[in-house]
Amino acid sequence: MKNVCLALAVASSFLSFAAHAAPPTMEIYYHVYNGTDCSERADKALAAAGFEGKKGTFAQMDHVGAKGDYKGVVSCLNNKNNAAISAKDAAFHFVQADGQTINLVIFIVSGPAYKEANKLATEVKKSFGG
Repeated sequence: MKNVCLALAVASSFLSFAAHAAPPTMEIYYHVYNGTDCSERADKALAAAGFEGKKGTFAQMDHVGAKGDYKGVVSCLNNKNNAAISAKDAAFHFVQADGQTINLVIFIVSGPAYKEANKLATEVKKSFGG
């Protein structure tokens, strides 16, 4: 009985701690770019900021990396990638009033501390370049 009470006390304190854990923070930047070499530039930018590569949801668009408790994503949205996305996801098409496609890259970093997420997202964006 003593062990059961001890186990319940430990479980209760763990659940109390888990229930009060802070949600992750996130920084997001976007950048209009020239549309060339996004995949290569995205992978290099993540690596330059210390992220280790992972596979993204849309392999031709998303480049994902992990660095400790932080996750970085660089998403390439351009005409080439848009052709590979189904019509139901048409929200990914960015077209200006004159009909020109906008090449957009999105940088996202999430993790426990906003200041560090912001720093890492800034590093990734800077490493990606114009």
